[in-house]
Amino acid sequence: MGFKTVQTQSHYVDGILVTAEYHRLSTRFTLRIGEEILYSKRLYAIAFRNAPMTINNQCYRVRVIWCLIWRARLTKDDTVVIEELIDKRRSKSLFTLVFSTIMRSLKYVFS
Repeated sequence: MGFKTVQTQSHYVDGILVTAEYHRLSTRFTLRIGEEILYSKRLYAIAFRNAPMTINNQCYRVRVIWCLIWRARLTKDDTVVIEELIDKRRSKSLFTLVFSTIMRSLKYVFS
């Protein structure tokens, strides 16, 4: 398993296939239905993003948090429709946080 520049995952929302993509080098997060782009922003250093969108004539909101632990969820009327849009991104951020915490603790203990 090598380094993948773009991480993607697809979900069904109201019977429609929605694809979430995250480009790791440019920090661009994109939600699309087929070729139609619903949401596309570069995250840069802004850790919190919150944007409304319409899927199948219904209002949804995508919320992206990426400061320490990645979280990208899709909500409708304050109820979570999709808990995590890109699971691999979330697990990688958790692993990185835990690993760096353990390494810093070991460095502190043995120095």
